[in-house]
This record gives sequence, C-alpha cells and structure tokens, in this order.
Amino acid sequence: MARSNKVRGSVKSQRGKLHLYLYWRHPADPLKEYRWNIATGQEDTETNRELLKERLILLDAKIRGGAFFPCQEFPGTKIASYCPCASCSSTVAPMDLAHQAPRTLEQLFYHYEEHERARATGEDRKIEASSYRLKCQHMRALGQTFTWDDGDYLNEVEALTTYSIHELTPDIVQAWLVAFQNRQELLTEGKSPATAKYVNDLASIVRQALKYGQFRRWWRSHPLLDYEGQLVQQSKAERNRRMNQTLHKPFSLTERDRIIGYFRSQYEACPAGRYNGRDKPHRAMLYAYVVIGFNTGLRSPSEMTALEWSDVDFARKRIYVRKSREASGRVDEQIIRDYTKTVRHREVPMNDMVLEAFRLLQQYRQEDADWVFWNPRADTTNPFRNEKGWAPLTGEKRIRYPFEKCLASLGIPSPTNQGQYRMRHTFATLALDNTSMSDAKVAALIGDNVETMRKHYQGHCIQRWRDDDDTDQLNALNSIGQAKLAVITGGRKP
Repeated sequence: MARSNKVRGSVKSQRGKLHLYLYWRHPADPLKEYRWNIATGQEDTETNRELLKERLILLDAKIRGGAFFPCQEFPGTKIASYCPCASCSSTVAPMDLAHQAPRTLEQLFYHYEEHERARATGEDRKIEASSYRLKCQHMRALGQTFTWDDGDYLNEVEALTTYSIHELTPDIVQAWLVAFQNRQELLTEGKSPATAKYVNDLASIVRQALKYGQFRRWWRSHPLLDYEGQLVQQSKAERNRRMNQTLHKPFSLTERDRIIGYFRSQYEACPAGRYNGRDKPHRAMLYAYVVIGFNTGLRSPSEMTALEWSDVDFARKRIYVRKSREASGRVDEQIIRDYTKTVRHREVPMNDMVLEAFRLLQQYRQEDADWVFWNPRADTTNPFRNEKGWAPLTGEKRIRYPFEKCLASLGIPSPTNQGQYRMRHTFATLALDNTSMSDAKVAALIGDNVETMRKHYQGHCIQRWRDDDDTDQLNALNSIGQAKLAVITGGRKP
C-alpha cells in the first residue's frame, strides 16, 4: 500500500495563541507515537497561520526522513528533552522511562497486576477475586525459567517476563509457549505435556496486559495484539479427548424422572425436626432446584442461584432471567451481574411442576432478602448467614455433592462434577426431540443461539431433524445411479 503524502499535524488556536500539533515517535521506541502540542507564542493571525502551516510541512518531511531533532527546532520545550541527537542522547533519559512506560513484560505485569487487584477488591468490584488470583498464577508461570529438549541439546530457557515489549512478536511468543508446553520438568515428573488450552491462556494474559498498556497509551499498537488465532494448536490426541467428553450428553427421560423422584423421596421422608428443623427445608430446596433445572434449562448454578422472587411471575407463569452469579471462589467474593452468560435477558415459561416447586419454596421465603434459593444449613463462617442460620445458596458445591450422591445411588454414569450441568442439556434435548417448538424457540428459552445449540445437542436427538422417508430418499440415490449407468451401457450389465 502506498504511503500517504498527507501532512500529519495541524495548526490550532488556544486563547488567542497558535499551537503546533505534530506526530513524532522516538527512534528507540518504535511501538509508540505521541501527538505533541507545541506552543509557539504567536498571535492568531492569518499571516502567522500560513507561516506555521508551511513550517509544519517542512517538519513533517524531516520527521518522515528521520532528520527531525527537537532540540534544534524547539529549544527549551518539552519535546526538546527527548531529542535523540548525539549531544542530547547522553544526558536525556529514554522516552519510555520519561513517560513511565514499562520496557519489559515483567514491568508491564507489575502495573497490570495492580490494575487487576483494584478491579477485584473494594465495594465496586468488577471481577471475582478468584479470577484475579488465577491471572496472578498465569503471570507467575510466565516468570519461570525451565529446561527444554529440542532433540539435540537441553536448553535453559529464560522466563518470558525478561523479554522486552518490542521482542514479544507472535513468532517468539509461540516458540516460547511450545517450549514451555514440552518442558523437561514435566517429563521428569512423569507428567504429560501441558494442554494447548493452558498455554493459550498464558498467551491471553500477555495480550490482556498489552491491551492494558494500549489503554494507558504506552503504545499505539503491538504485533501480538494484531495477531489473530491461537498461538498453539491442539494436538490430535488432545482434540479427540475433548471431542469425546460427555459434558453435553443429556440424561434420558427415564433418568431424569428417576433423579427427580430421588430428591422428592429424600424430601418427603425427612423428619420435620431433623437437624434442628433445618434439614427438611434443605431437602426441599434441593428437590425444587432439580425440578426447576430440568424443566426450564436455566444455567446451574449461575442463573439459578441469582433468582429473586421479583423474577418469578406467578400470574403470567413466567421466569425473568436477567442476572447471573459468579459462583466460583469464596462466598464473600462473588458478584451478581446484571446480565447472563450470553448477555441475553429472556422469559422462560413455567409448567405445572415448576409452578409447584416455586409454591413449595414460598413456604421458606426469608424476610431479610429476596433470594429464591437458600441454604438452611449455612456454616457459621458464612458472612451472609442470618439469625436463623440460613444463607443464600451461592456455591455450586451445595448442589454438586447431593447430585453426585444421587447419581451414585441410582447407578447413573456421569463425568465427575458435571451432573448438575447436564440438567440444562437434558431440557434442551428433550424440548427439541419431543415438542413441536422450533429450533429458534428452544435456543431462545435456554439463552443460546441456534448454531451453538445444534452443535451441542443435535447429535443426541433421536427424532429431531429425522424424517420417516430418510431411508427411501437414500435408496433413491442408488436407483438414480443405476438408471444413468443403464443409459451409458445401453442396458448391458457392466
């Protein structure tokens, strides 16, 4: 692409005085370009404007040709203190240090970690503290030195944090990540190489930090930010292992009813006075939670635990899904967000079972908060525990453990710690396979787009996207081929 000959800069007036605005970058800082405002002290007249515009053309030509020396053009001004000429470079600090821009990834991580800590603490938190701690772990991993076997020699690889910002090109970062993925320390401990997802998460932290530097105007752009795609690709074995996961495999209709029946029997058989009268409400919460999860497709636990009674409309038989809870990490660090995972507010209809479950939960409604789901057996260390010993149901462990116990008791196989998430997948698959609702309607109910829904659930549907005449149509392919072959051979057998 041809370079533009348009003069970069302008002449503007401030309080009756003319100022020159021009763009210039320090030769030692190729990733950063500054817009300089230089006060000329001249009156705002037409003659002075024309003279400054002519000078701006000359200055722009010098900047493009690398012959611009601020100490000669504007002595005594701020831009002159960054002059790269031989007489100035020995006494003037580099532009990076003068503008407090980090020179290495380690220095950048220092600023970025402070920024993320501020976002994870205080009353106006933007991210969970657990997310902040995970980012810190990734930054520490990038600060490791390790040994890598390239096939011929064992090489000592320096930490990526020692690299300068200018050295972090996609090729260099990719080579470092591949070496880190197959570092000798893992083989010595008998471990398999790090997953592509993990090392790409490390690359993501670098990109996020560079993006933060861009936000701080330490640089205008960076090659790693312009790079699209993953730096490390999944291996065939890792890709197959991920594809064979049964996370999205739904429960069958019979298994769903058995699970609901298990929690119902646990609730009905529980004595009213057990555990100081708190075990019966606890089992009622679990039973209602499972019924609502299987019949609405709400995300568990993020959308389920964020439900409030103001979101339940008994008159219209609707649930308004407008919030989500970041349900990982410590209880006092969790955040209620005013949006869902896919940033889609939606209405979900309530069938009779869901309506009955909410009626049951109304018996245990608390006066000091509007949450729907509660934990009547909250630990004494829970900061949200009320006088009765109840606390809002927050962590997914309160659901996961009873659910895993239920599956083990019924002999239903399921991936570890994934049972409760399959309630949503079961609802979507059964709705697709046993109702006349369109794909778009089901996707809207579960808060997903149609493509994602089909990707996850199409293979588990028995009736959906299948017609009775599929076999006849496939048989017709053979008859078409045989007819054309008969025309070619003149009726003779080949």
